[in-house]
Amino acid sequence: MDAPALPPVNVALSRRPVESARRRPRRLVIALAADADRAAIYRMRHDVYARELGQHPENSAGELRDALDAFNVYVVARRGRRVVGFVSVTPPGHGRYSIDKYVSRDELPFPCDAGLYEIRLLTVAPGYRGGALAYVLMYAAFQYVLAAGGTRVVAIGRREVVGLYRKVGLRPLGRQVACGRVTFELMAGTAQEVARAGRREPLLRRMRPRLLWRLGVPFRAARRLAPRAAVPCFHGGSSVRAVGDDFSALDRRDDVVNADVLDAMDAGAAGYLLKDAPPDELFRAVRLVVDTGIHEKRWTREQAIAYMREKTAMGETEVKSEIERYIVAPGQACAYKVGMLKIQELRAHAQQQLGGKFDQREFHDVVLKNGALPLEILEEQVNAYLKEKKG
Repeated sequence: MDAPALPPVNVALSRRPVESARRRPRRLVIALAADADRAAIYRMRHDVYARELGQHPENSAGELRDALDAFNVYVVARRGRRVVGFVSVTPPGHGRYSIDKYVSRDELPFPCDAGLYEIRLLTVAPGYRGGALAYVLMYAAFQYVLAAGGTRVVAIGRREVVGLYRKVGLRPLGRQVACGRVTFELMAGTAQEVARAGRREPLLRRMRPRLLWRLGVPFRAARRLAPRAAVPCFHGGSSVRAVGDDFSALDRRDDVVNADVLDAMDAGAAGYLLKDAPPDELFRAVRLVVDTGIHEKRWTREQAIAYMREKTAMGETEVKSEIERYIVAPGQACAYKVGMLKIQELRAHAQQQLGGKFDQREFHDVVLKNGALPLEILEEQVNAYLKEKKG
């Protein structure tokens, strides 16, 4: 039985058995929840928010979920196959946040615009509370929001752990909410505040070797932040910057996101290796439809999943993971395609201008060396390279 939407964030205990420390895998996996994780998440929510805190009545199914789960994305921590903690991200574009139950939007000191994300339901299993896992989950959720172009985060957290939220860059707004046996504090922070807090926290440096970071975004956000609207297309320069020019060690391999520059599939890029094969044209076309459907036509999560299942040969779990990525990253698929077309256009122009002097390696270096740029600036840099090359 579905329960009403829950007060968002709470660090609490599940009553499920504690694993023996001797049997635990060495590192925690931090990743987006797979479809198979959802059942475990809903059971843990029931353990905590119904049995432990009394915010909802217990039910025979032993699960709690709400209407926001239709488009929420969960970041999970796993030991082996077991979910030992999670936090939920509510993206913009669906007209609903859980804070709407407690606070009028007119009372908020900021707009509920396309850059506002809500972090809620921070939950840690027994045996893991009291350590750093709660902080790591919050940090992971924020990195995910920053990568999706979020400009502000809002959360409701337990009054007893406000210090945790301050650590990750949130600040109380002077509004408290009581629910069950718990009092919550309304908090918010800008993307810049969240990013600065993460860079200052020494706990992250200590925890990094103990984590397998599988979130699909860099462990640390870039220092220069801007709303996605101001930077309409990104390319592989972020990966190049993250790797640097020192290949003596691979200790940063988990911090690097594959460039996925779609023009690399083109015959003009023959001879260059990709770690992951790029998607074919059908997959690209479906991504464009789904991206537009979700964020312009207001498709539900289920509609987007059904469309991608119908049009591709992808499995259900893989499709759900793709759709949840598009939900929290408006315009991502469209931006990739626009970037691909522009980079191909620039390469063709460079080949025409330079003739036999054209060097594919030099062109790639020009495109990638300065990281994520608006396409207009990238074009200026390519033209400057051509002018210098022609003398």
